[in-house]
Amino acid sequence: MTFILKKLKLVRQNAGHLKVRLKQKPKVFVIGANKTGTTSMNKFLQDLGYRMGPQRKFELLAFDYFDGKWERILNIIKNYEAFQDTPFSKATNEFLLELQQRYPDAKFILSTRDDASEWYHSLLQFHRKLWFKDKAIVDWKDVKEVNYGTEGLLLHFMLSNHSLETLPDGYSKLPYDQEILEQWYNDYNSRIVKFFEGNATFIVVNLKDQNTTDQLKEFLGHPTSRARIGRLNVTAERQ
Repeated sequence: MTFILKKLKLVRQNAGHLKVRLKQKPKVFVIGANKTGTTSMNKFLQDLGYRMGPQRKFELLAFDYFDGKWERILNIIKNYEAFQDTPFSKATNEFLLELQQRYPDAKFILSTRDDASEWYHSLLQFHRKLWFKDKAIVDWKDVKEVNYGTEGLLLHFMLSNHSLETLPDGYSKLPYDQEILEQWYNDYNSRIVKFFEGNATFIVVNLKDQNTTDQLKEFLGHPTSRARIGRLNVTAERQ
C-alpha cells in the first residue's frame, strides 16, 4: 500500500510539473528578506492559483546556492510558478540576472517592513522562540547547534549578515547584533531596488499597507481575484 501511495504521489507530482511547463505562466519571485511577510505571500500566491516552489527542497540545496552551484535549484524552478524564502530571500545580483535571462517575463516582489528596527525585532523574537527557548542573549555557540533545514545553515545565514564566511577567533559581535543586522537589511533592500531601477517587472511592497493586496493583484495580472493577503507566521504584535 505504501508503495502504491508513493507511486500515486509521484504521478501527481509529474503531472503538476508537466502542467507548469505547458502553461508557461510568468514566474513570480518574492525576494524580500525573511520576516517581511513571506509566509503570508506564499498563501496569497497559492490563493491566486500559483504552484508554489517546494521550500524544503530549496533549504536542502542552500549550500549549493551559496557556492554558486545553481543547476539543481534551477531545475526545480522549471516545475513551479512562484517562490519565496530561501534562497530567494538572500538573492544576489548574479542570481537575479540568471533568473531574468531564463525567465524574461518573470515578476519580482521585494517585501519589506516599516523600517529596519521593526524587521530586526521580528526576526530576533521569532528565532528566540523557535530555536533558543526565549533565551535573552543568543551567542554563536547557540547558533551553531541549530539544524535549520540542513546542518550549519542558520550559522551560514547569520555569518552572511555579518559579511563573514567563517567565524574569526575572538570575534566580539553577537550573531543578533542589532546594528549589524539592521545595516544588512537596509543594504540588501537598497541593492535590490538599485538592481531593478526602472524595471516594470519589479515592485516593492509592505504587507501592512492597506492597498498592497490590490496593488499586487494588478501587478500580477489578477485584478478581479478575491484573494486577500492575511497575516501568517505572526510574531507577537510586531509581525
